[in-house]
Amino acid sequence: MKDISIKQVTKAELMRIYDDSAFWAQEALPFTRPRLACYLQNTRAELEDVLWVMAFKEGKVVGYLALVPELINSREGALKVAWFSSWWVHPKHRGTGLADRLSTLAFDLYDGIAIDSGYHFALKKMKANCDFEIYQLRQRKHYFLSMNKKILQSYQVSNPLIYLLLPLARPLLACISKLRIRRWLNRNRQANLKVEYIHQIDKDSLELIRANADRELVFKDADYLEFRAFLPLKLSTPTFLPEKYHSYFGNVGAEAECRMVKLWEGEELAGIVNYCIVDNTLTIRYHCLLPNHEAKLIYLIAKLCSEHSVDRITTHDALIIRQIKTLRLPYLFCKKLDMPVFLSKSLIGKVKPDLHLFDGEGAF
Repeated sequence: MKDISIKQVTKAELMRIYDDSAFWAQEALPFTRPRLACYLQNTRAELEDVLWVMAFKEGKVVGYLALVPELINSREGALKVAWFSSWWVHPKHRGTGLADRLSTLAFDLYDGIAIDSGYHFALKKMKANCDFEIYQLRQRKHYFLSMNKKILQSYQVSNPLIYLLLPLARPLLACISKLRIRRWLNRNRQANLKVEYIHQIDKDSLELIRANADRELVFKDADYLEFRAFLPLKLSTPTFLPEKYHSYFGNVGAEAECRMVKLWEGEELAGIVNYCIVDNTLTIRYHCLLPNHEAKLIYLIAKLCSEHSVDRITTHDALIIRQIKTLRLPYLFCKKLDMPVFLSKSLIGKVKPDLHLFDGEGAF
């Protein structure tokens, strides 16, 4: 461990690394240049902000922890914090305490640290660290309409017979689900619903979003919303890249489609929705709806599932989970996973309880 040096890397320094061809000529880098660009494009990150804590041995990267600066709504106004994001330690140095060194150093970089615990490492570290508390208990639900190889691999299914039968089972399951969803759509028609696809946050949408801002954890503005809305397109990892990139850097998939839509009830704006379909998994990354228009969001989800190849709907959004149950949207089966949100103890008294965090927010 003595021959390993750890460096705090600011956004300004990462910009130089991004343009340094010699750096990218190194073998076995655990991250890609397009992925680094996403951290640089974060509208909340200033040039002097530390975005990566990196470990080097003999000039080579052997570990890192990425940070995502963020503005959250507090009792004192917009407050700057950072999310713990993706991390990696070289296999030769796992179990040596290097991950602890990286995380301990990162704790001191920002007045507040938040953890959107989508992975077990963060969950374990936060439970062990006395400076963090659970801010919010959440449960992610995966609603399965069919199955594909990537989903099976994510659940570490290794039975070769299952993979052998998958080419036959998948289209059959998909056909059954589409028939059930189309029947549901016929029974739950939204006659006056109109969908408008947009590429930028316009004035009407921003006014609606700001009217609901006091219920949300993350502070919103148009630039931030647009950065987050299309982020999976930049985070997706092409299938031709080496397999190690797919696990080391939190790959979100090989194929991604992201859209922002405005929902209209006749001539009245009923809501705005940002959805993403990555490797046949549908996620509602953000939504803002007028009261009593929640059913329109579930109708949109069903419509997307009927028109696209969707094997799974995933969400930790309590409203969506509740509406899927209330409206009885059909699916084959459901799996759930606890995903608490951790905040530094210093933030607990500054942030109102139970503010909402959307699927498209937090670490990436």
